[in-house]
Amino acid sequence: ADLTWTAPGDDGTIATIAPGTFKIQYSSWTNWWDIEWSTASAETVTISTTGIKLGDTCSTTVGGLTKGVTYYFRIWTADEVPNWSGECTSGATAWIKVNIFFSDDFESWTATNIGPWDIRDVDENCFASTTTFKKDKFYGFECIDSSGGAGGQGTAHIREYMTLGSTSYVRFYAYFKDDFFDQGSRVIMNYEDVDFNPNFYLATLTNKKIRLYSENAASDTQDSEVTLSSNTWHCFEVRTPTPTASSSIQWWIDGVKQPEITGD
Repeated sequence: ADLTWTAPGDDGTIATIAPGTFKIQYSSWTNWWDIEWSTASAETVTISTTGIKLGDTCSTTVGGLTKGVTYYFRIWTADEVPNWSGECTSGATAWIKVNIFFSDDFESWTATNIGPWDIRDVDENCFASTTTFKKDKFYGFECIDSSGGAGGQGTAHIREYMTLGSTSYVRFYAYFKDDFFDQGSRVIMNYEDVDFNPNFYLATLTNKKIRLYSENAASDTQDSEVTLSSNTWHCFEVRTPTPTASSSIQWWIDGVKQPEITGD
């Protein structure tokens, strides 16, 4: 869950907290008013800060939460003593329903259209393969595989569409053989806009790198590159917010967040 709040000053007043601490307590108990709200709670997240003053916007991400469950949060601040802010101690309780877009499990499955194979391995006739859904009773699965053999090799890339007023989250796995990078730059994911410019691409390069970049009618605007390992599976995640000229495109490789780009 991504939390954002406006900070009070030192001891709840206007002085600067330098250094200081935030503590976040959370609970999924429906009767949140009966919860023992305390900085000594086991379910707390401690954030060390410095130079925080009244009115500053602070944020953090709380992990390990369960999808579809409503959690209740309360936040305290303290200075270096520590003196806990009386204003925050008696403060209001905020709540949020958690929507987890990607599960962290990485399961084996069979793709029947190219023969049995485990997702951690690669079929000898499969040049590169991606999956956007894990196989289970809730999601099913989809395999987008490329062609192999002497007749030429190509990559079937994932295509998504951006529209104003929408946010897109995509997670997929891809396996790259050594010779995949010898074939030149290849798009493996393409965000096409319906009513907004520019478009965004996730493409591999010849130097075993992958590049996320935006493109408009004039030229490439911004890009971010990361070196990949070959002959192994990688997990890619891409988040595009409601498109605006300054929207930040976020992406992760194997759970590690990469530098964001914008579409200006």
